[in-house]
Amino acid sequence: MYFALIIFLASTNAVFATEHSLSSDTIFGKDYFHESIGYQGRTANRTDSEWKWSLGYALSQSTTESNGTKLTDKTNDFSGGGGWKGWRSFDVGLNFDLSNTPAEGLSSTGGALSLTYTYQFGNRSSKKIPAGKDKEELEMEKKKDEDNEDASESRFLPSVGVSIEGGNSAYTQAPPPQKRQSGKIQIPSVSIQQTKKSLSLFGSPWEWLYIKIGASNYTYDRNVANFLNNMESLAPLAGITSATSGFLSKATDWAISFYPSDLWSIDFSGSIGTNAGDGTKSKDTKLVVSYDISDSWRLGLGGQKYVSSGLTDNTLLLNVDYHF
Repeated sequence: MYFALIIFLASTNAVFATEHSLSSDTIFGKDYFHESIGYQGRTANRTDSEWKWSLGYALSQSTTESNGTKLTDKTNDFSGGGGWKGWRSFDVGLNFDLSNTPAEGLSSTGGALSLTYTYQFGNRSSKKIPAGKDKEELEMEKKKDEDNEDASESRFLPSVGVSIEGGNSAYTQAPPPQKRQSGKIQIPSVSIQQTKKSLSLFGSPWEWLYIKIGASNYTYDRNVANFLNNMESLAPLAGITSATSGFLSKATDWAISFYPSDLWSIDFSGSIGTNAGDGTKSKDTKLVVSYDISDSWRLGLGGQKYVSSGLTDNTLLLNVDYHF
């Protein structure tokens, strides 16, 4: 049903939609595989506001070894959201996320609200239609102004901005079927609430450069270490690496993008997080080089390195985008 909705939205030019895109992101690693597909749509008109929306699905698979036995985790993740951008400066977004990891009995639901403000240096002005013209002259002036507006929209202006985001996620772990009932005692599920607050600063001083830095803080309604211990007792054979990586106390992230030409882009990004359970740190860095094959197709290739306590994982990245 979810895939049918993505295909329907992507294959029909909805009444208010004028731009669509489909994306596929693939990550290959020795013990890790990730595939995500997404659809994005937005209105695009000559006003100062637009609506946008998105849907996505991701499958992650990781393999760990415990007592000589290889264990495989598979996580299904569904996401989506919508937003509004107005007055050329403000952007409001509301997103949701649903995930499930059967081997761990772990599921999560969450949502987030974001507000972004962008300030552009310079003006995009269009000449006003003079008064006292006849109908034909007014139409000609209007067409000329629209052409000027299109040209000004494509003109680069330096910009800086700030973004704030707040969200909440609920994680629930149910014991595996063989452990849900022990004799006459029903083993309950365990849950934990995560609250996230983040702040990001970004800017583009030149047409060939974009920079972003951000920081996030996470709080919980119960002790994370105790929750993870409960997870291990309920599903001791599950490799919980994929689950515990989501329980951070704080994180910082950054991104730098270079645009050497209209067709090429080089994206360098990374993050450093602190685990809320044991205080260990993890580091993630990524480099992707992308090229516009045509007006509609874009291809990206790169690599990613993830380092945490006792784990180093190197992966290859393949990104494909289609715009229509």
